[in-house]
Amino acid sequence: LFCFPSQSPRRVPRQVKSMLTKTKPHIQELSVKTTIISRYAFTAVSCTMLNRHSAAAEGVFQFLIPKNAYISNFTMIIGGRVYPSEVRPKEKKVKQGKWGEAKPKNKEKEVEVFRMGASIPGRNRAMFMLTYEELLQRRLGRYEHVTSLRPLQLVSRLSVDVTIVDHSTITHLEVLPLRNGKSNTAVASGPALPVSTVIQQNETFCRITFSPNIVQQAKITTSGMLGEFVVHYDVERELGIGDIQVLNGHFVHYFAPKDLPVVPKNVVFVIDTSASMLGTKIRQVTGLLCYGSRPGWKTNTLQTYTGCVQNGIPFPNPYIVFYDEIGTPLLSDIRVNYTEDSVQYVTQHVFTNYFNGSEIVIAGKLTNQSADSLHVQVTASNSDKSIVLETDVALRQREVETERHVKEAAAGVGSGVTGMGTTGSVADDFVERVWGFLSVKEGLRSRLKSQTSREREGHTQQATDLSLTYHFLTPLTSLVVEKPQVLADGTMAEDTPTPTPVTTETNKKAASANELSDETEGEEDTVQSLYLKKDQSGGQSSRITKTMG
Repeated sequence: LFCFPSQSPRRVPRQVKSMLTKTKPHIQELSVKTTIISRYAFTAVSCTMLNRHSAAAEGVFQFLIPKNAYISNFTMIIGGRVYPSEVRPKEKKVKQGKWGEAKPKNKEKEVEVFRMGASIPGRNRAMFMLTYEELLQRRLGRYEHVTSLRPLQLVSRLSVDVTIVDHSTITHLEVLPLRNGKSNTAVASGPALPVSTVIQQNETFCRITFSPNIVQQAKITTSGMLGEFVVHYDVERELGIGDIQVLNGHFVHYFAPKDLPVVPKNVVFVIDTSASMLGTKIRQVTGLLCYGSRPGWKTNTLQTYTGCVQNGIPFPNPYIVFYDEIGTPLLSDIRVNYTEDSVQYVTQHVFTNYFNGSEIVIAGKLTNQSADSLHVQVTASNSDKSIVLETDVALRQREVETERHVKEAAAGVGSGVTGMGTTGSVADDFVERVWGFLSVKEGLRSRLKSQTSREREGHTQQATDLSLTYHFLTPLTSLVVEKPQVLADGTMAEDTPTPTPVTTETNKKAASANELSDETEGEEDTVQSLYLKKDQSGGQSSRITKTMG
């Protein structure tokens, strides 16, 4: 399933070598592969660690994932044995009043940290494999995909591979300089493309690779905190009701109209003027008000701050981005309807507003897969006018088109692993997984808005069932991982529970690939292909939970 490309020998400076001889396991390879099919991103992370010492050592795999993403699989291979994960319903906890479980303080963070530690036997390798999925959100007229690269050490083989395949023409593509996640500013890589970045592109397909060698990494930073690898892109918009894709009894509808007049709006600023806002905070809010003022606004409050920009009062970029997003509403009271009795389990299809540069995404199931067409109607208001858009969508034609670009995705990526299996198998179900992803998100929102305990329980059960079906780690599920037992002499315990491989020969190959010998220390890893058994009992296990939606 995993291939490790060979590389020609490279001279490594002495100071870099000294950084690789520390006692903690060394990361030999970190590979991050993402396939984005019509805005839905599958990411597979593979990290291989080497314990050079005779005694066992703790290997800690840590990776930052977008807060909007759901982990869909995690597997460890240690000492030639496979330790898969299992998604289970989260156990209910008894309320403990104010002494109960602490909640995360920062609910606005853009990423979440996945962290797993495991003991690696002496002179052995460990491989950690993590997959997660997310639906990219269009903001300010573009999609943004972010890969966080913070391995905390220099990596012998580091690679990022982002493949974008879309039904529509890719009209904009930009790779940003490596970005510092805290300040969103470029790091030492400079204003140009990150070093070693290669871009291949045609009309509906592009592939971006970033693979700095260990010397190039050290020139950026010796701490391993490279920053964020960011890709921006956008696609051509269809006029009318938008783009509908159909596959295996499911559909997804992308709606993003343009060239419409801006809807008049009333903007109310509620400002906290308490002591906690003194100093920089109140100056930043004042600056935001100045930035938000527009000709023709009838707001006395803004006139109070007309001189703030001239006086050099700063305002932070996140506030500017937020205002730019909501400052241009194009439609209000949007409702999307489909042929009655032809669809079911449709995700949210009524929206209060549509803002310029964003996108509305709806998914559902088709009740009659043999139907020739699906009638779609979009109603909305623009200023004082009512807008009605409707058409009949040829379902079979759309399915053929969707199947074609799914095959392009599989062919473009090759045999890389993404999601729950090979790229091809995941791509075949991407429309259904978009529906599952959106349905879980909607169920969690509905759960929070529930008026009664019975209603809340219904939404909770529905979201839990979907999370288990698609193997998503959500606030309602936990990820349980078996961990190896390593003896004091650094060897693996014989009674550690192990999954059943395809053949005994396959298990031997896995063991030889992970065990280190003096003769094979500099050789490349062996291709591994194992059957991952999910039902295990006994042994040590770790439980991972997600606290946010």
